Amino acid sequence: MPFDLIKIGQLLRDTREKQGLTPDEVSRELFLRKRVVGAIESGNWENLPHPVYVRGYVRQYAAFLDIVDLLNTEIVSEEAASSGPRGATRRRKGIPKGRESGKRRGPVMNFVIAPWTIVDQFIGR
Repeated sequence: MPFDLIKIGQLLRDTREKQGLTPDEVSRELFLRKRVVGAIESGNWENLPHPVYVRGYVRQYAAFLDIVDLLNTEIVSEEAASSGPRGATRRRKGIPKGRESGKRRGPVMNFVIAPWTIVDQFIGR
């Protein structure tokens, strides 16, 4: 998993309880289901969506409790500890050197057709 949700969930639960909030209040305020709030606090990945969403939920929860700085310290320290030696980069297998970033080369043209041009085509102008 991308970060230790058990440790972070416990931090969120402890802070919530210190502030005298219930899981129902957190659920209503953050527009999350109660089972999602409970799964985050218990560190239960099986009852949660993709880790990208969970990261957003955790950050939103931390902002609600006003502990964003503390949470960022926890996540950054855990990611640094799990990433190996600093500065070590690994190239993904099967990707030619120089293409690891996944960036496109050259300009990307996104054409947007204005609605009135479509209407003009139907009218025959």
